[in-house]
Amino acid sequence: MVRKVPYYGLKINQIVGSVGYGDKQVPIPETGNEIMIILMKKCLKKDRKQRPNFKQIAEFLKESDKHRKGKNCC
Repeated sequence: MVRKVPYYGLKINQIVGSVGYGDKQVPIPETGNEIMIILMKKCLKKDRKQRPNFKQIAEFLKESDKHRKGKNCC
C-alpha cells in the first residue's frame, strides 16, 4: 500500500530482532483505502491473540463490501 519494500536494507536477523523483539513494524498509511488500512491495523497487532484469523478477515471484508455497496445504492 505504501509502494516500498518493507525493511529495505536490513538483514534478516535485523528484521527478526527489530520486529519480533522490538517495536518496529511496516508503515501503515494514513490515507488511502480505508477498509485496507483498518484491516492492516488489525492484522499487524503485536499480540497475535488480538489479530483476526482468516475467517474473521473474510467476514470483515464481506461486511465492508455490503456496507460500501449500501452507501452507493439508490
